[in-house]
Amino acid sequence: MSLHLIPAENTYYVCYGDTATHVGVALAGLQTTSGQPFHIIDTDPVAWLELTAHIDMPDLPELPEAGQIVDVGIYSENGRRLICHTAHTRTINSPSDETEYFTLSND
Repeated sequence: MSLHLIPAENTYYVCYGDTATHVGVALAGLQTTSGQPFHIIDTDPVAWLELTAHIDMPDLPELPEAGQIVDVGIYSENGRRLICHTAHTRTINSPSDETEYFTLSND
């Protein structure tokens, strides 16, 4: 079953099958599609991180360094998954100290 999504609000997704995994954020009002047979979607970043904890996502981009722009998206930092839900310029602070920008997994 493929995914065709035009969400009313930002929606976190992972689409996966035997050969590929697509991970990202479907931004409100924009179309996202995937031909992968399985998917998990949720508008709640905490719920999405919990629902997808069992899925290997080795190709997530690393969180940008301080001073760089961090777009809304799903990142890895020291092996931990996190979601940036508000675009911003990265500070020197830990993402766990900036809940106005980030939601972190419990890994």
